[in-house]
Amino acid sequence: MLSSRTKRAIRWVSSEIVSDHSVILTFDSIADASDILRQRDLALGGLRLVATLRPNIRVTPPQQQTLLQYVGSKFQHHPAAMLDLGGALQALTPHIPEADFNDKGFVDAICEIIAGNCRQVTSVRLDGNSIRSLAAFDGLFDAAPMLVNLSLADNKLESVDELDFLSGYAGQLGEIVLSGNPLPTMSAAIQSHLVKMKFTSLRLINGIPAQQLIQFGVQRAVTKLPHLMGSSFEPPQIEPLARSIIVKFFESHGDALYQFYADGAHFSLTVDDVGLRSRYTPSRNLAKLSGWGARQQALKRGKVDVAAALKALPTMHYMLSTFIADVTALSEQVLVIIVNGQFQETAGSSSSTRDFTRVLTMTLTPGGWLIANDHLHVSIAAEDRSKAPLPPSQLMVVQLAQHSRCDPESAYHALVAGAGNPETALRLIQSGAFPARVQ
Repeated sequence: MLSSRTKRAIRWVSSEIVSDHSVILTFDSIADASDILRQRDLALGGLRLVATLRPNIRVTPPQQQTLLQYVGSKFQHHPAAMLDLGGALQALTPHIPEADFNDKGFVDAICEIIAGNCRQVTSVRLDGNSIRSLAAFDGLFDAAPMLVNLSLADNKLESVDELDFLSGYAGQLGEIVLSGNPLPTMSAAIQSHLVKMKFTSLRLINGIPAQQLIQFGVQRAVTKLPHLMGSSFEPPQIEPLARSIIVKFFESHGDALYQFYADGAHFSLTVDDVGLRSRYTPSRNLAKLSGWGARQQALKRGKVDVAAALKALPTMHYMLSTFIADVTALSEQVLVIIVNGQFQETAGSSSSTRDFTRVLTMTLTPGGWLIANDHLHVSIAAEDRSKAPLPPSQLMVVQLAQHSRCDPESAYHALVAGAGNPETALRLIQSGAFPARVQ
């Protein structure tokens, strides 16, 4: 089993080592085979991987008649249009030895029967059919477009990403059952959130009201900040280690920071105000306006480049008394430290207070705990935010860029200079105040 770039498990039916030092992997899913075929010169243990697709089952006319009779016996009109195919694999195997709910030919034969005889079905049970992948069910929506309740309990699904093959029901499905599948261990709330992201209309998941951890479009304006809950350490035993690392790291400056990073460390920086860009650069989120290449260049790779980028930043005197830390040990070798707080930025004879969030992903090495990934976000201090104008929306930037035929970055800066007024920003661009690369 391999993992694809989409983090979905890739499984093959059989493998065979041939004389030219290659491994032939036979798949029963075109989706899995395609994931392998998209990779170039893929090898496993020094052996070249060759992907082949197992031919779909060809259901014979007598077998089709058997399926028709079976599906008909499992469909009921009242009290609701329901098709109960739970345990169908065991019931059908004596009559159709090749029966396999992971085979597209077999599943397509069932979908054809549904489309022609019970297209109005609203509830379907597919429990206990040894379903490893839902790739074969990509035609279910066309066969049963009114489906609102689906049970996939007690199968062999190992990833919620398999549900992507049922994307036709994204805004329609009201209930889904996934219990009894070997899905990754996670809390019910997280699983509910991941599933609801795929089916926004869901009301019930495994019989429990669906939850979504992240809500978009909520009102952000508040009259005061919520009460701080303090630092968190999970498990509690890591608190002494985490506090020691935090104090040593944030009290270090310049070349002294070099010792904290692993050889292959990464560092990225973001800011939430264009006014900070001249001092905190390169900022990955603002570089996004200049294209993918600029954003990639803003990511620093290797401890030498990371140390150089940190030394180029303004002098930061961290105010440890403002720190709130959220530390989690993902394993015995991986530690994630998230710190929110403030620092004093010194530039010449002047200084300013800045808010920051820093996320350090650390790994345990023979030399101790070292930073593998470091992300720093700098923003204007909370007490100054009410004085700052709101940044222009992405839609406004795009519209101004299209209308003025300039690049998005120039449009963004013109809107900031024009206090968010599109007409003022357009006049600034036309006057040449912002050198624009014509689109």
